[in-house]
Amino acid sequence: MEHGFEWDDYQILQCYMLFGGVPYYLSLLRPYLSLPDNVDSLIFRRGGDLSNEFNELYSALFRKADRYINIVRLLSTKRQGFIRSEIEKATGYSGGGLTKMLDNLERCDFIVAYAQFGNKSKQTLYRLSDFYTLFYFRYVEHNHSCDEQYWQHHFTDRSVESWEGFTFEEVCLRHLQHIKFGLGISGMATESSAWRFIPAKDDGRKGGQIDLVISRADKIIHLVEMKFSERPFTITKDYEQRLKTRKNLFMEVMNIQRSPVHTFVTPMGVAHGIHSSFVHSQLTATNLFAEIPNI
Repeated sequence: MEHGFEWDDYQILQCYMLFGGVPYYLSLLRPYLSLPDNVDSLIFRRGGDLSNEFNELYSALFRKADRYINIVRLLSTKRQGFIRSEIEKATGYSGGGLTKMLDNLERCDFIVAYAQFGNKSKQTLYRLSDFYTLFYFRYVEHNHSCDEQYWQHHFTDRSVESWEGFTFEEVCLRHLQHIKFGLGISGMATESSAWRFIPAKDDGRKGGQIDLVISRADKIIHLVEMKFSERPFTITKDYEQRLKTRKNLFMEVMNIQRSPVHTFVTPMGVAHGIHSSFVHSQLTATNLFAEIPNI
């Protein structure tokens, strides 16, 4: 492998989930160290090259950096993202000042803004997309353990699963063109969005969220599930039922007559079983990092 790294697709994916594609961060990695040891050396060991990266980065990029940090900290708390009115309520920022900060954060690739399926632009969802920031808030900011091998000791903890799930979704959203290429619809007109349903107080239905909906010109709609797993992802009976219930809610709320299809994006694919037959299509880490012409 280039630069001497003998890492497979799964390890490369884990590395991307920590450092994104930032050339400076990647240049600091050492091929003779494992990924957890690289993380400890750069972030958790005293004097590591990235041990003070967070504050230095935001202070260098933004005036009144604390305000920008408040916004990204808020966005780090909910994987589904926030609409503008929710950001205003939580932070107290509004008007042109908030617009400028959101625009600046988006231009610098710290956040991503994407439309909700069937809604107007005022319902745009904002979601934290910077991988290092996500990792910092979760594992660095309040870590006072002084353990210079912290990541080696904790990267297999069960609690890491929620961070991995959130971050893997961001990887997928960053590689939307790869997903469309893998599905064979690169040349087709499509619209990609999220969908969120929050019922009124007098509405007896439960809410629902789909982080990626791909609507095709030929009227096929992909409801995309993005699941991080070290092994082929196993669909249980309960999970299958939850997805079918959510699909029915989506069709009812959005008044869609033709049944959407379920697409899965997982590092190692979906495990074949009695509850996997409803899966229309699936992609793996190989698809996410494939070379695509003319994107």
